[in-house]
Amino acid sequence: MLRVGAPARQAGSRRARQEGCGLLPVRARPRHRVRRWYATVGGTEPSDRKELYGQAHIVLAASSAVQAGIDGAEALLTHALAVIDRHYWLEDVGRCVEAYNRDFSELDPYRGQNANMHLTEAYLAAFEATGDRSLLVRAGRIAHNTVGAAAEPKDGAWRVCEHFSPNWEPLPDYNADQPHHPFRPYGSQPGHWLEWAKLLLQIRGAGLNQDWMLPAARNLVDGAMRDGWQPSGGFVYTVDWDGTPVVEERFWWPVAEAIGATRLLSLATGERRYADLYEQLWTYTQSYLIDPANGTWFPEVDERNRHVVVTWPGRPDLYHVFQATAYAFLPLNAGIALWARSLGAGGEQ
Repeated sequence: MLRVGAPARQAGSRRARQEGCGLLPVRARPRHRVRRWYATVGGTEPSDRKELYGQAHIVLAASSAVQAGIDGAEALLTHALAVIDRHYWLEDVGRCVEAYNRDFSELDPYRGQNANMHLTEAYLAAFEATGDRSLLVRAGRIAHNTVGAAAEPKDGAWRVCEHFSPNWEPLPDYNADQPHHPFRPYGSQPGHWLEWAKLLLQIRGAGLNQDWMLPAARNLVDGAMRDGWQPSGGFVYTVDWDGTPVVEERFWWPVAEAIGATRLLSLATGERRYADLYEQLWTYTQSYLIDPANGTWFPEVDERNRHVVVTWPGRPDLYHVFQATAYAFLPLNAGIALWARSLGAGGEQ
């Protein structure tokens, strides 16, 4: 996950981001029948699957780079959005398909909310970078189709369905034999409820304010605290459809998303309880998640808040962690890249 428009000012940071923009596009060979595509998985075991999850983060990175004034960013964003339009977006459904093989000849039958959630974030950033309101409208459509029901005043409305059939029928028992799957686990993930709450508030702040959004954001945060937050702290990875924890390890990213959601809810509602939750989350983070040796966050802890490795080996990303530190400064009407641009300080940005 790359956000090349981060408001860093260290020497050479602009050059590093410039090079990052240049590395993202990958030219396909003629036999793959597409002029340009974008890599999804790197490291020692790269994949040539073309997943929406990766495409969404290219849009996010390119949008941030446009805000930072990086050469080539506008062209990269234009190409990345075109790839999604051409291959992933379903206008009649208001969501995107999941993945293809390398030459776009085989479509994965799986449909999921996770990649669409990240595309919602990316569309918001692209709207802020371009002013194209159709991107904001798409973000709102994906949100409504995924978590609109969370606004309903009924028990469990916040438990978001994660997995779907090719016809978008919910699959509540999907991967029941793989509860620790890092991207497609069985059950529902409180961390995603929190991430959606944050996104709903950002969509409202960007100028698409629909009546269902604030009640849904409240229910998603309150539901995550009810089902997911544990007496010893932290959010369990997954819960069953009655709210019972399934995988009880606590990950780093739900806390980071909760920090964003509670901060924005405190601004949107003026209610002290969300500000108190925000402070509680940072206290927990400081006590148990931040590695005192180097300042990074432990990705996974057990019920006693001891660092463990069950689902996530290594240090998976800085994307959630970095954003958590920026939420304290964000207004309701700006994402991170737009906020960074608005700082207006001289020198490198």
